[in-house]
Amino acid sequence: MKRKILLLVAAAVSILCWQTLFFASLQSCFDQLKMNLYICKRDFGNDPVMLVYCNEGAWVIFNRCVNALRFDQNSQLYGTKIPALTFKRSYGQPVLSAETFTIDEDGVYYFNLYNGERGDQSTKISSAFIQIFETGQTIFSPSDFNKNVDFVSKPVCLSAGTYTLNVSIKSQPDSYLILIISDKDFSTITE
Repeated sequence: MKRKILLLVAAAVSILCWQTLFFASLQSCFDQLKMNLYICKRDFGNDPVMLVYCNEGAWVIFNRCVNALRFDQNSQLYGTKIPALTFKRSYGQPVLSAETFTIDEDGVYYFNLYNGERGDQSTKISSAFIQIFETGQTIFSPSDFNKNVDFVSKPVCLSAGTYTLNVSIKSQPDSYLILIISDKDFSTITE
């Protein structure tokens, strides 16, 4: 029975994923995520295993929505060379996450960080540490975060190569951040 439910959830996720490809803004991706997480809680709130699967599907849809915006000429993400990275605070003890990314050319890159959903403090990270492992450079530290911070952008000089980001989030579960590494500074872009 649970296998059938998972297949139905996967089918719904696929349909919703294609719908997200037509959203024109990052805010619409956030809106879709919020709606999908609400549906998961409503439909699977009494079944912790199914709730985890459903929530993970909602995050997959969100990541695909954000990454699809890189190909939309009307989007602020259009042409970014590096897809968005999402970091979510899970339940249990905070853990160190590691994500790799590749830079094709030497230059200045902006680490554009969206802290949770705009206007919803329950999704905001209040403390995090983000560091480039290979250089030891701290990009964001706990002093960069609080519940009122929606967005932060920092320039970083990088040489061509592959890097690992170490991320530690110390905040309430289900809070998240989205990091978009780009040759564009999104602080000058308004939606």
